[in-house]
Amino acid sequence: MNATINRSILHLRFEMPPGYDVELPEQLRRLLENITPRVQMIEPDTAVLDLTGALPYFRRDARALTELIQLRILAYFGVRSSAGAAPTRMLAAMACALTAPGRRMVIETSPEAVTGFLRPRPVRELPGVGARAAATLSD
Repeated sequence: MNATINRSILHLRFEMPPGYDVELPEQLRRLLENITPRVQMIEPDTAVLDLTGALPYFRRDARALTELIQLRILAYFGVRSSAGAAPTRMLAAMACALTAPGRRMVIETSPEAVTGFLRPRPVRELPGVGARAAATLSD
């Protein structure tokens, strides 16, 4: 049996309140680990989650689970977040960077959805691509 697993990575950027309690990032991590144990905190205001196993457990798609996570963060801690969900970490980070606090962008796993997201983006928006590489790739 050759089953295809559709990965779903969630990139969150928190809008931390001024002078926030130093325990807040740890509290956020614990809340996120109640959704999935695959959480990486990138201090002080970012988290990356692998939602792949959580989707069937919560019986939700990536959009609905992302909304649930953002609502819990807001309800428990009063922290708004920007969210990008996609099949890869790079795409999730790019989607999050384009999203306002309190909003979410979900890129579906289909090749057409990924192409539709990437095609209008300038090459310099790719993480790790500097000015020289962007000029070379644009040619």
